[in-house]
Amino acid sequence: MSDPFKENKTGFSSFTARSKTKLPLLRTPWSSKRYTPYTRTPKTGRVSRIPTKNPPSSEQGVLRDTTNLTPVNKAKVLGKPTPNATIKKEKELTEINEDILSVVGKTWRINQCSPLYNFDYEKSSLQKYQKLLSAHLESDAAKGIAFEVDEDLKNSTFRAEFDVLKDFSFYDTDYTGLRIKVFSRKKQNTVKNANGMELRIPVLDAIFCYFGNEFEDKREVECFTSLPVCLVKGPMALAKCVFNWFEAQFDCRMIPMQFSPMDLSWYASLWAGIVPKGSKSELELCYSVPSSVKGLNRVIYSINALDAQKLWNCHHTNNSAIFTDEESSCFMKALESHFYRHFRVNLGALTLTRIGNPLVFIGCEGRIKISQAMYVRHILQQITASISEKEALGRL
Repeated sequence: MSDPFKENKTGFSSFTARSKTKLPLLRTPWSSKRYTPYTRTPKTGRVSRIPTKNPPSSEQGVLRDTTNLTPVNKAKVLGKPTPNATIKKEKELTEINEDILSVVGKTWRINQCSPLYNFDYEKSSLQKYQKLLSAHLESDAAKGIAFEVDEDLKNSTFRAEFDVLKDFSFYDTDYTGLRIKVFSRKKQNTVKNANGMELRIPVLDAIFCYFGNEFEDKREVECFTSLPVCLVKGPMALAKCVFNWFEAQFDCRMIPMQFSPMDLSWYASLWAGIVPKGSKSELELCYSVPSSVKGLNRVIYSINALDAQKLWNCHHTNNSAIFTDEESSCFMKALESHFYRHFRVNLGALTLTRIGNPLVFIGCEGRIKISQAMYVRHILQQITASISEKEALGRL
């Protein structure tokens, strides 16, 4: 079976906090991703989902965000706020635009980014960032040779473009994401769009975004912009050069996101109950085999998506508004028990390294490939929750 991912894994230095601003000590964080897309009620501490007028079926999954947000606090994290900014309660997560479509069907590497210091969304500032990043890439390609930015960039090898994604998330704020494209003069690939116009393909594509919920801990520090999720597609050497510029320019830290077997188990069980109509994909679990076992490197376990959904419904009824990690554990143990009965292989002794379903493929090294456009925002919300939790645990 062919690997759905094509990019290779790389490593970076460990994550460290860069801000000198004194931050409030966080309490032991509530494991938000263990219950999303369900929300935590403030009084009881229980995890529940606020009912909607037309609750989604098990086939559709959770497509509407119904949490109640305070107007100002949410906007502070995302950047320059819009007056009385609130979540679009009536906006379906299935609203698909060009930015959402550009994420689907491509393999991205997930990186986590600490808050950017003194980042500005103004057009003049973005133009300045474009010139500085282009100059940094050109200097790196020229082995550190200095040159005048305004004079010598006309014939430069690399050209960077900064674009604001205003409708990428589901919040009523001016800025919800940032996209960076790097074009190369040496490698000029083009593709025709629906109108027949030729568009240049960037050698590097990076998306900085934020998807959160009401009950996550926020660092509302002045002069900082929080865009913790960074999706990157392109050569790792070029991506590392861009990351180095961001770290020096905005005093942030960027490292690759990695998922533990427990994270992958949670994602596999959480999305097993969502099977889009007409989808022919299967639930796929890839396990790595210890080196002590000769002649076998990995085990790929594929289950029909509808069968996996039926098993999911046995462990989680549609009437329940709570989905816990205990249910996830029972679901995974049921799959492992079935596999052991037929092949006498204990999957619990192996390491889960990749999961795939009709919605998305996720690897332990941080690679992701989303297959359904209507679930892009929902999946990125789960990734944001995971990054927020790992970051909070690292600061305790």
